[in-house]
Amino acid sequence: MQVRGADPNIPEGDDTKLNVPLVDASAEEIAAADAVLLLMDHARFDLAMIEKNAPAR
Repeated sequence: MQVRGADPNIPEGDDTKLNVPLVDASAEEIAAADAVLLLMDHARFDLAMIEKNAPAR
């Protein structure tokens, strides 16, 4: 299992705050995931796009 994270408040290239590789919360990344877990509603996440592309709802 590989866990990846997305956080718009962590600067690009700084994976240390999550202790997991960071990715963009893009439609492609979300669609490629086995499951998507949203831990916090954030204004910079496109919730409609996440809901449309997430494999598990």
